[in-house]
Amino acid sequence: MPPVNDSPLEMTLLANGADLVVRLTGELDITAEDALLPAVAAFISERPDTASICIDLTDVSFVDSSGLRSLLLCRQHADEVGVRYELTVVDGPVTRLLALSGLDTYFAFRPPRAVIHQD
Repeated sequence: MPPVNDSPLEMTLLANGADLVVRLTGELDITAEDALLPAVAAFISERPDTASICIDLTDVSFVDSSGLRSLLLCRQHADEVGVRYELTVVDGPVTRLLALSGLDTYFAFRPPRAVIHQD
């Protein structure tokens, strides 16, 4: 997908059977906060057999409080529809923000090597 609104965030949606990945690139901030949840909800609803969804943040350079809120709302939606929700992160600013906010104990994490890659 191209950048979201005027945001420096790009989303790539990947599916492998019942396993879905939303790969984000750029900055997850207030300019993208209204785009992530609708994209995740639509991606899940288009695939009723979805077992898990992973938000891949390995290429995200910045997350603000609006971005954290978006991740929380996506987790809430996944819980409501019975889909496992995971994040993939690497050491860096996003990992530090999750730790400082205490959300590193709230989210489940998938190692980067276990994320689906587009063929």
